[in-house]
Amino acid sequence: MATQTQPAHSATAASHGGDDSHRTSGSSRGATAMRKLPWVLGTAAAMALVSGAVSFLMREPEAPPDREFETAFKYLDEDALLKRDDDEDRKLLSSARRIALALQEKGYQDRKFPSGVSFVLGMCAFREAIAYDDVGRDQRYLTAATYLSEVPRQSIPEERRPEWAFAAGISLYRIGRPDEAQPLLKDAVDTYPEGKHEAGLLLTQVYMDGRSRQNMKAALELNSDLIADATLRADDRDTAWLQRAQILLALDRRDESIQALDNVSKEKGTHASHILMAQTKMADGKFREAIEILAPLSREVGLERAYPAQALYLMGTCADQLGELENAVVHYLRTTERYGQTHEGLASRLGAASALRRLGRNEEALELYATVLRSVTRPKSFRNRWLSLKRLQEMVIEAWNSWMEHHDYGDAIFLADVMSPAIPYEQAVELMARANQRWAEHLEAELAKVPADRYAAHKAKLEERWRLAGRAYARLAENSHATADYYNALWTSAEDYTKGHDYPSAIENLNQFIENRLSSLLPLALVHRGQCHLNLDRLDDAMHDFEEAISNNPTDPVAFQARYLVGRCHLEHNDPDQAELAWRKILDSPDLAPTAVEWRTALYSLGKLLYDTADLARRKALQQAVPGQAPAYEQQTAILARFDEAILRLEEFRDRYPAMAETVEVRFLLAQALQRSSGIATGPLETDNARNEFRRQMHERLDRAIRELQQLQALLKSKLAAGQLDESGQGMLRTCFFDIPNCLFLLERYEKAIAAYSTYAGSYQHEPDSLIAYIQMANCYERLGKLAEAHSTLAQAQLILKQLPDNAFSTTTVAMSRTEWQRWLDWAMKLHN
Repeated sequence: MATQTQPAHSATAASHGGDDSHRTSGSSRGATAMRKLPWVLGTAAAMALVSGAVSFLMREPEAPPDREFETAFKYLDEDALLKRDDDEDRKLLSSARRIALALQEKGYQDRKFPSGVSFVLGMCAFREAIAYDDVGRDQRYLTAATYLSEVPRQSIPEERRPEWAFAAGISLYRIGRPDEAQPLLKDAVDTYPEGKHEAGLLLTQVYMDGRSRQNMKAALELNSDLIADATLRADDRDTAWLQRAQILLALDRRDESIQALDNVSKEKGTHASHILMAQTKMADGKFREAIEILAPLSREVGLERAYPAQALYLMGTCADQLGELENAVVHYLRTTERYGQTHEGLASRLGAASALRRLGRNEEALELYATVLRSVTRPKSFRNRWLSLKRLQEMVIEAWNSWMEHHDYGDAIFLADVMSPAIPYEQAVELMARANQRWAEHLEAELAKVPADRYAAHKAKLEERWRLAGRAYARLAENSHATADYYNALWTSAEDYTKGHDYPSAIENLNQFIENRLSSLLPLALVHRGQCHLNLDRLDDAMHDFEEAISNNPTDPVAFQARYLVGRCHLEHNDPDQAELAWRKILDSPDLAPTAVEWRTALYSLGKLLYDTADLARRKALQQAVPGQAPAYEQQTAILARFDEAILRLEEFRDRYPAMAETVEVRFLLAQALQRSSGIATGPLETDNARNEFRRQMHERLDRAIRELQQLQALLKSKLAAGQLDESGQGMLRTCFFDIPNCLFLLERYEKAIAAYSTYAGSYQHEPDSLIAYIQMANCYERLGKLAEAHSTLAQAQLILKQLPDNAFSTTTVAMSRTEWQRWLDWAMKLHN
């Protein structure tokens, strides 16, 4: 074991730079030290205890909080006696602040001055602000304003109120809250002689920035007092005279303004006089002369930044007034780039936004409008020497109106969204709602002009815009303070939701409206909600609302609307008899005139219902007829009578309301009713007189049908040429093209029928249905005894069938396949041969 451990020992010794004897000696000393360690630790602990006791006994006792509070004020008062450039004041303020922070941490409140700690901290920050650069100074003023605003006026000892008003007023003004600063600065002018001049000059500027005539008069009165004060320092006197010149110019007292400027020292007066001269030229409409005066000053690059900023902004205003919008934008934007945080910078942004909007550069204009509006976080505090809050609001509303007038609704909506708080929130929400609604109305007006292939997409866009309008008015209702405004917005929201087919949201709004049972619009609200339920197939809910509306006001026009909708509910319930009864009651009522919408809709619906039920009965009778047996003439008579009343009602609608949209469908139904009823015999045709009378009546009905079809065809063709015929209208037009020759065929006017069938075939030559026209033309030729022409026409139809592409037979509107058409044509050829 010894031979194995020895290298390790050697290595250890070598690593410590010593030999075995060193190691032995070190081990001996270590053992001795370990034996002494307890005694050493004990001695050290005892000495520490003794030292701590001596320190405790010798330490000066901590001053009580109330004495510390007095000391802080003592330092604060001693600081006030020192010159501002004396380094000693920093030490005094630091000591006062340190004591106040310690007291604040302890939650100390003096009985006589509970907010005294905040007072000390605020005054320290205020007095220190002068020693810092712009950023540091603003931060100190913010700190001062925060602390001093926590000090209630009534709790401040009377002797300290003047200084508090001065410091708080100056601080609030410097951080951009002049409306709060104004009464404090006025107090300082009246009660704090040491700061009267500084507070007076700032208060004058507050009045001037208010821009109103009343404010200008107040500024002039205060300015006169300052100038009359013999103790006013030279620099402050120059400032006062410059202010006076600007005030007098704003009050349109130009001669006095120039005289005031003459009192400014030469060092300060040169630039100011140029600005004043330019403003005078501008007031006289001499904008180019004003630009010549301002241009050199705008290029100044010295430490004085106020006058170049004013010159650049005023150059933009001059160019704007001259209609040189591009130049105006250049000057305005240059002002914002160089002097963005000044009064001129904000006014220039707004000016540039207005100019860009008039140039049609809406996106850039919107960005600047938004920047300006977002900077006005406290409208009551807004002060700008070039721009009043009222003028700012007017310019923003002017932009909104302009975009609305030019149908730039998206821009108007964006602008309304960023208006608040510069413009009251409720007003901004209303403008947004109105813009959405006007956009929807504009899209709706365009709907009639939209080509058929874009109709569906445009309709979807329209409905989405109505829904957005509904949402905007719902938001307006939420923020309306007056009861009347609340219900008006809620009602409009429900209407817009309905137009956007958002029936659940409309019902939700109407539920709130109906809860106020005192409203005179309650019956209309019930009808409106019932319509929403009807559109959602909630027929029982709809019927309940309609019946309640009728029971509450049976003679009100709303009740007639409800009665009409009750008829629709019955029809949806597959009860046409009750629907018919409801609509007849409306038409027979002595309380409703044909000019009423409810009367018109009832007439239209009754006419349509009479036609539908008559045609349904006709088809059932044909299906039930037994070949070789006489038809049931009583049934035929009833069917014809129903057709006749349908014709009567539809003709009445056509003649009373020729311009209504429903008139197109009414004409179509009228033509169909005349055709369908023309072949109905109400008795046996066993005698020549009976047959001749039947033929006369049939011809009379078919001739009337042709006239209706031709007039309708001309109307629909004009719509088609304008690209405004929807799918339903195209279907009616196709029917007109085919039914006209069919009527001529039944009237045995074969030559005219052939011409009309040929027109139909040419209009739809790429569709399989055109083949029907060729078969009918062959039938006409056969009736005329022109068998060769009949055979040739069918051969032409077979050739056309071969030329039709396969995809012509793939649509759902095609009744037969290519093979089925071929079989039919082959059969027709054999029949004619």
